[in-house]
Amino acid sequence: MCAVGLRWGHADTASAHYRLLGGVDALSPFAARAAEIAGGIPWGPSRASEMMAVYRYLDTCGKLAHLRRFAAMERFGLAEVRVLAANKITIRVQGGSAELAFRAAHQTLVGNHESEIFLGGETPERRRRRIVRCVTKYVDSDSGWFIRYDNDMKLVREYRRDAKFYGRRYLEREAFPDDVKLGNRTFGQWSEACDQALGRILCHTDFAAALVRKRPGVDLYNVLTIFARREDVAAVWEETGMPASHVDATMDALTLGPQHLDEWRKACEPPTHYYVGVGKDFVLLPCFGALTNPYYSLFRHLRNVFRSDWDKSVDRREDVFRDNLAALLPPDRFVVQNKGYKLRRSDGSVATDIDAVAIDRTNGRVALFQLKWHDVYGRSPSERESRKRNMAAATAWVDTLARTLGGYSSRDVCKRLGIPSMSSDLPPVLIVLARYMARFSGDGEPDPRATWLSWPEFQLAFNSAIPDDALASVGSKVDEYRSSFDRTDGPPRRETFIFPGLSIDLETQS
Repeated sequence: MCAVGLRWGHADTASAHYRLLGGVDALSPFAARAAEIAGGIPWGPSRASEMMAVYRYLDTCGKLAHLRRFAAMERFGLAEVRVLAANKITIRVQGGSAELAFRAAHQTLVGNHESEIFLGGETPERRRRRIVRCVTKYVDSDSGWFIRYDNDMKLVREYRRDAKFYGRRYLEREAFPDDVKLGNRTFGQWSEACDQALGRILCHTDFAAALVRKRPGVDLYNVLTIFARREDVAAVWEETGMPASHVDATMDALTLGPQHLDEWRKACEPPTHYYVGVGKDFVLLPCFGALTNPYYSLFRHLRNVFRSDWDKSVDRREDVFRDNLAALLPPDRFVVQNKGYKLRRSDGSVATDIDAVAIDRTNGRVALFQLKWHDVYGRSPSERESRKRNMAAATAWVDTLARTLGGYSSRDVCKRLGIPSMSSDLPPVLIVLARYMARFSGDGEPDPRATWLSWPEFQLAFNSAIPDDALASVGSKVDEYRSSFDRTDGPPRRETFIFPGLSIDLETQS
C-alpha cells in the first residue's frame, strides 16, 4: 500500500517512506517461523483494525531504523549523538548539500528524457485511457473480496514497455554493458528478467485499482499482495521464454528469505525483492520491492554470488564512460580520444593513467580526465564511506599530474602523450569525473587544482558553460548549481520522535 501510494502520488510521503524502511525489522520476528510452514496457507481478507495495527508497527520500526542510521553516522564524523538521560537522546546530523545536488541533477536528467509521445503518435493520456478500459473489462472480484483477471499478450507487451521506462530512473540498470557475463547469463538477460517481473507487478497493481473502482466494496489492501506456489511461478518464467536451467537462479536472486534480513538491515534499505518466501512451497508476490527499486536486490545478489565475474567486468565501465563523454561533447567542436593514456616520467616509468582526453577544436584547450565509476550505494553509511575513500584517492592523481605537467601548455601535453597537436598555449584542465557522487558532505574541499564533478552534474552544466571555453568553465557552473542546495545559514530542521519510554530529538542542518 505504501509503495503503490507513492507511485500513484496518493500517499503521505514521509509516512510511506518510514513504513517501507521498517519492513526489514517488522519481518524479522516472523520470517524464520514463516519459512518453516509446511503445506497450504490460509488466505483471507484482512480487517481494517488489523491494517491499522500493521501501519503503526511499520511506522515505529521505520522510524527506529531511520534514527539508527543517523546514529551510525557518528563513527564517520557526520553526526553527534548525546544520551541526556535513560529516556532522552539527541542526534545532530550535518547537512548534505553536495549529495542533494547530485540526486537533483540525476532526477532532472531523468525528467528531461521522458517522452511525451509514444509509438504511433499516441499521447500518454490516450494510451492510459485505452489500457484502463482493457484492464477494467478483464478484472473482477473473486469470493467477494479478492481479485481475478484475464490477460493477453498485447497487454503484457504494454506493461513490459512500461517496466523498461520505469526502470530508467534507477542507476543499477547501467551497472554493466548488457553483454557482460555474470554466472550463466549476461547482465542484459538478468536485467530483462527484472523488467519482465516488474511488468507483471505494474500490470497487477493497475488491475487492483480497476477492481476497486469497479467493485467499491473491495479493499485495495486485500488485493495488492497475492501468493502462489513456487512451481507455478517457475512455470510463468518458462512461459516467458526463460530456459528451465535459469529459473532457479532467477528465483533465488529475487526472493527474500530470513537469511537475507541482516544484510538488508546493515544496508539501511527496504528489501526490494519480487517474492517473499513463505514455507517450502509458496511465495508471496508483494509489489513494494519492485516499485521501490526494480534492480537493487538483483544488483546485490549478482555482486555477492558472482564476485569474480563482477570484479573482472568492472574494467568495461571505463570504455563505456569514455564513449558517453564522446557522445555528449559535440564532435564538430570537440575531439575525445578513443582510449586512455599512460603519463610517463622522463625515465620512461609510468607516473599515472589518464582515462580520457578531450580537446576543444575552437580554442585548443585540453581536458584530462580521471573517470570514477563505483558501484552504486544507497543509504548505508559504511558503503558511503567506502566510496568517499575511493574518491579521495583521486587526490594523488591530481597531485601527480600537477607536479608532472606543471607549467605545460595544452600543446605540450598533447606532444607528451603522442596526440597530433591541434591545441594551444592554454593550460590543460584536470577533471575528476565520477559516474555518481564526486563530492561528499562533511569531507572538506577537494584539491582545487582539479574540477570534481559527477556525471549528471557535468551533463547539466556543460550546455550552460561559457561557450568560448566550456571545458574550463563547466566546474564553476556546477559550483553555482550546488550552492543553491546549501542552506547552512538557515535554522536547522528539528524533529522529535516519541516511543514508549524513549524520546529522540533529531536535528539536521538543511
